[in-house]
Amino acid sequence: MIMKQMVDHFVDKECHQSDDKTVANGLTTDDGLSAEEEDSDEVFSQIDDQLSDEEVLHMTDVLNCLQRSDTRGLRRLATVGQGFITDNLRRQIWPKVAKVSVVETSPRPDLKTIESHEFYNQVVLDVNRSLKRFPPSIDTDHRISMQDSLVRLIMRVLIKNPELHYFQGYHDICVTFLMVLGEEMAFYVVNQLSKTHFRIFMDKTMEKTADLMDIIPILVRRESEPLGDHMERSDVGTIFALSWVITWFSHVLPTYEHVTRLFDFFLVSHSLMPLYLTVALVLHKERHILDTDCDMPSLHQLLTRIPETEELPIESLIESAVDLMDRHPPSDMIKEQESRKQLRLKLAKSRAKKAVRSDGMNVPPTNANSSVSFRFWCCVISGNT
Repeated sequence: MIMKQMVDHFVDKECHQSDDKTVANGLTTDDGLSAEEEDSDEVFSQIDDQLSDEEVLHMTDVLNCLQRSDTRGLRRLATVGQGFITDNLRRQIWPKVAKVSVVETSPRPDLKTIESHEFYNQVVLDVNRSLKRFPPSIDTDHRISMQDSLVRLIMRVLIKNPELHYFQGYHDICVTFLMVLGEEMAFYVVNQLSKTHFRIFMDKTMEKTADLMDIIPILVRRESEPLGDHMERSDVGTIFALSWVITWFSHVLPTYEHVTRLFDFFLVSHSLMPLYLTVALVLHKERHILDTDCDMPSLHQLLTRIPETEELPIESLIESAVDLMDRHPPSDMIKEQESRKQLRLKLAKSRAKKAVRSDGMNVPPTNANSSVSFRFWCCVISGNT
């Protein structure tokens, strides 16, 4: 019962301080552990039985960092030992590590403003298709209420930031923050992350996203030339991993605990970390991939099904992703991707000139970004799988 007593003490202390942390619209930095949330006795009654000795020690470290407001320590703990472990702790930690400003005023838009927005109809369609993301145990009325909250959350971010463009899969990200943090605090966190981690996905086009996805085969080849060759010969490309990257794996992982664990990790990491975790997963399945027929349909089917059908070693994959980023820094990977892109463009122009000389024909310009269908595939993968 020692762990439960520590958690109870921390919860009581934080709740007593909440009167001094009120912000706009009645929000508090202790939104997740207020008196309106579950009683700590109920929430933590099974902690001692559920956690191993190692996990208890890890949670002790998390609580100590929270008490000291040690954000650096929390960031370190997010990469090891089950992350932040419980949603009640995540309610306290996620806003801190996301660097949310709790003094910012952001009134909710009225219904007319929401419904007249250019992305409203698409958001509603996607939210209505997101049933699998809600706990199956909740009743229909509660689920409908949460879906309404999800629509408001997404539209509020888009209205506040008119430079941002909605992408299909954004609702998968937002529903995770909604379920953990509640609508109000989720807005502040998602609003912040939409201008940092998710910003590139929210451009008007997906060209920059396509460029980033090209880092995946470069990194795979650096780690395993046979695997890189096999995937390149198959023309499998990177479409298989698009929904993994742009939704932080939340669209494809069937286990809520795995989703929130990865959110712990991605929140404290470089914005390209989902790419590194993707490569870690591909390398983890190297033998299986090499044993699969070297053609696009076979490999695409294999790869897209892995997160949905297999029990993944999440902690091992996180450790591998961190190691990959340490050995292949994002700045180096971006430079190599840009260099290869320029080489492809140069070769494409050269081929076009030769074709004009030999046939006397006007050749349409080549899209060297290879991103013609990325917006389309966002729709297909995030909306219909």
